[in-house]
Amino acid sequence: MAFGHGPHFCLGADLARVEPQVAIGWVIREFPGLRIEGGVQELTWIGGSRVCRVSRLTVTW
Repeated sequence: MAFGHGPHFCLGADLARVEPQVAIGWVIREFPGLRIEGGVQELTWIGGSRVCRVSRLTVTW
């Protein structure tokens, strides 16, 4: 994530960094049987200028 720097630094940057950590932690605690279908080795990644993401995330419960 890019939040700028100097006078253009995003005021919500700290919150934006914490939100996904809290959300993913909650999902893992609430759904302990949740698994990535096919395993981590089967994930396809898409690269960008600064962001790398999974193209598709299929889970089983």
